[in-house]
Amino acid sequence: MIRFYYHPTPNPAKVALFLEETGLPYEVVPVDTSKGQQHAPEFRAINPNGKVPAIVDTDGPGGAEIRVFDSTAILLYLTEKTGKLMGSSADRGELLSWLFYIGTGLGPFSGQAVHFQRAAPEKLPYAINRYRREAERHYAVLDTHLEGRSFIVGDDYTIADISAWGWIDRANFVLAGSVIRSPLTGTSNAGSTRSTIGRRSRERGRWGAATPLRKKSTMRRAGRSSHRIIRRPPLKGHGFDPGARSRAPGSSSAQSFRLAGRRDA
Repeated sequence: MIRFYYHPTPNPAKVALFLEETGLPYEVVPVDTSKGQQHAPEFRAINPNGKVPAIVDTDGPGGAEIRVFDSTAILLYLTEKTGKLMGSSADRGELLSWLFYIGTGLGPFSGQAVHFQRAAPEKLPYAINRYRREAERHYAVLDTHLEGRSFIVGDDYTIADISAWGWIDRANFVLAGSVIRSPLTGTSNAGSTRSTIGRRSRERGRWGAATPLRKKSTMRRAGRSSHRIIRRPPLKGHGFDPGARSRAPGSSSAQSFRLAGRRDA
């Protein structure tokens, strides 16, 4: 079982999409970053960096329970664990290159662009311009690469597409009012990739794959989905207890969690 520590922001959404695509059994543990739950000692024991997503695999190598944090590391770990969505061995170099391009470039610059445009207490023109332009440039590089392609790497859907989807899905939010063509205009290559992933989700009948664990006040579980939404009792005022006993799906504790406005924190 994968214990998945989640908040509805782009990087955790990548992991949610992978879990839904592969049907790997998992349970969701909400971490409300608007309340600072990511800084609780109990969560820091899982991710010392205090960010979501993170997972605990209760059946890791040799049957041992292990933790994995950082969305790129989690995607790599899970694809090696399952043997799914990893592409061909001939494309391994490309896969790693684009995964880390997204993980160290597109994602961080998009996150900082959002922060300085929407959340910073003071509007700093230099910071806004710096991160906004870098985010635009990274989206443009990816969009150019996707010209004439259905997928980022090779001829198959891989974790590179899943990783990019987390931020392509939020591109209009990151680049609102952009002077460049938005990646989600419908005519763009990146927008087409997002649509392709959405079609896969609908064809598979997975409720959460197109918008994993969608941000609604009430979450619903479908019979085909293999996950559980777990709300755990408060601990030391943090509202977070990774060690609490999980209840079975359908019990009173299997409830939705509140959408918070903060980015990955």
